[in-house]
Amino acid sequence: MSTTIHVRNGTPADNVSLCHTCRYAHVKQGYADSEERVRCGYFYEQVRAVQFPVRACTDYVSKLVQSVYEMEKVAVILDAKEIAKRHGTAGFSQVKTVTSKSAAEEDDE
Repeated sequence: MSTTIHVRNGTPADNVSLCHTCRYAHVKQGYADSEERVRCGYFYEQVRAVQFPVRACTDYVSKLVQSVYEMEKVAVILDAKEIAKRHGTAGFSQVKTVTSKSAAEEDDE
């Protein structure tokens, strides 16, 4: 017979700080695990020292995901009308809708 124990709000097994993937963090690491200094630069006027591994933060912004500004910098803007003119295809405003006749209507003609 086995017993299951559930612990709520316990200490997580891996104490990897959220600061390691934050855009605003400045992390210095030494050779030992205990040699680590973290500073939060979210407020540029007042850089804050972080004394412990962070599990959740209200100012967290992931550096693993690109910001909208970074995506706009590398984006290629395509103009559909200009492409249609260059390649000889009809633009969106010139496309005519074609309705297909049903088989019964075609037999009548």
